[in-house]
Amino acid sequence: MITVSQSSTLNKPTFINGAEFKSSSISHQSKPVAISLHKAKSFQKQQTSPHFDIEFFDFGSKFIFEIIAIEGELPSKELALHLKFDDNVIKLTLLGDWDDNEGLYVKNFGFDVKQQGETSVSAFLLKTFWAMLGLSSMVKIKIPVLHQEATMSFDTNLNSISELLQTRQIAYRMMVIEKSFRVKLPFPDYLDGTEVENIAYCYHSVVDRKFEWFCPPAIVPWFATPEYLSLLPKKNVPFPVQFGPEPFEKEIFGCRIDLGLQLAKIEEYILDNFDEVKKKLSKLDGGEVWTQSRSKNGVMLIESVTTPYLPKNAFSPEIQKLIDLDSKLDSIILDKYFALTATGFKDITNEQKEAIFERPNLNEETFDF
Repeated sequence: MITVSQSSTLNKPTFINGAEFKSSSISHQSKPVAISLHKAKSFQKQQTSPHFDIEFFDFGSKFIFEIIAIEGELPSKELALHLKFDDNVIKLTLLGDWDDNEGLYVKNFGFDVKQQGETSVSAFLLKTFWAMLGLSSMVKIKIPVLHQEATMSFDTNLNSISELLQTRQIAYRMMVIEKSFRVKLPFPDYLDGTEVENIAYCYHSVVDRKFEWFCPPAIVPWFATPEYLSLLPKKNVPFPVQFGPEPFEKEIFGCRIDLGLQLAKIEEYILDNFDEVKKKLSKLDGGEVWTQSRSKNGVMLIESVTTPYLPKNAFSPEIQKLIDLDSKLDSIILDKYFALTATGFKDITNEQKEAIFERPNLNEETFDF
C-alpha cells in the first residue's frame, strides 16, 4: 500500500560516503506538468504499485523501481518518493515551485538513501546505481503516474565515486564467495583491513586459482627430519621451496571459509638463521627447529587445489549485466580525472599533454591485492 507521510529527519548512512546527488536544472521533453494535490493523493488508490524509470544513456542501462511511499504533503515546494531497490530504499526528492492554481512544478530532482540493505547483493546494486548516477553525462527519468518526464545530469564528486567503486568491488567479491562456498555473509557499515584482505584472498582463490600473495617475514617451525634437511642448499643462498598441499581457511565476519587444499610456492626463500637451522636439522632427531624466514621479493605463489569453483551462471542476467559494467565505469571515471587534471595544463603544448596523459597499459590487478 502506498502511504503519504510527513517529512522525517534522516540519519545519513555511512554507506553513501557523503555522496548525495541533486540535478542541475532539468530539461523536460515536453511542457512541464504540475503535480496537483489530487494527483499526489491518488497514489493511495492505485491497484498496483506505480513505478519510476531511469535510463542511463552512457551505460545502455535502464532501471525500473517500484514506488512504495510518498514523503511530504502538498501544498509544498518539495515531495519525496521512496523507491524499492532489492533490500534498499532510495529517496527521490522532487523540488520546485508551488502554484496555488496548478500545483508543484518540478525544477530539480535529488537522490538519497532512505534505507540500505545488509547483504552483499543489495550493497553491490546500490553502489552500482550510485556510481552510474554520478558518472553519467545525462539520464532520463519517467514517473508515469505523475506525468513527469525529464532529462538531467548530476554534479560529481570523483573522490566519493572512487570510494563507491572500491566498495562495489568488495561487495561483488563477497557475492562470488557466497555462491562458491554456499554461505551467507552480512555486509556491515564498516570494513577493516583484515576483512578486506581475507575477502580478496578467498576471491582470488576461487577465480584466479593461481595468484601472487604478499609473504611477510615469519618465524616458521621446521623439524629435524631428512625431508626438511633435503630442502636446504649446500650454501646460504636463496632457494625454491613449496609448502603443501594442505588445508587452508579464512574467516570473514565470523564465518569460517574452508578453502580446501592449497599450495604455497616461494621462488627465492631466505633463511636469515641458515647456519643455525642447518646445524639443528642435521641432528635428524625429529626435534622442532625455528627458522627466521622470508621471501626475497616479498611474495609467494598460491595455487588452489581443491578450492570450490564459482558455479556457471551464478548470477541472474540482470545482475550479470551490471557486473559487466566494470570496464565502462573505470573508463569513465578515469576520463573525468584526466579532464579535471587537464584544466591545470592549458598553456602547455599538445605534445607535452600527450606525454603527460598517455595511458599506461596496466593489468587489472596492478593496484589490487
